Amino acid sequence: MYRGEYFAAQIDAHVDFVKDWDMDIISQWKSAGNDMAILSTYLSDISESIDANGNSMRHGRPIMCKTDFEGWGKAKHLRHGQQPGNYIALPR
Repeated sequence: MYRGEYFAAQIDAHVDFVKDWDMDIISQWKSAGNDMAILSTYLSDISESIDANGNSMRHGRPIMCKTDFEGWGKAKHLRHGQQPGNYIALPR
């Protein structure tokens, strides 16, 4: 279904979007200062993530390095943690 658009997104069927998500993500892409930049993330849970006006209720970023198993038996699955929104990575 690609028709030459400048941007493309690959998502799962269970994804809900916050208000103005497209402008926000384009702003993030521009801040990279690299036309070849690719933005990638593991999405947050839908429940309690978006208010009635379409605004995000989350103030963190999903990170996969804080991952634990949750549940029991066949219902066991991975749960990814959140990084605080004010976190700034320092250069090593």
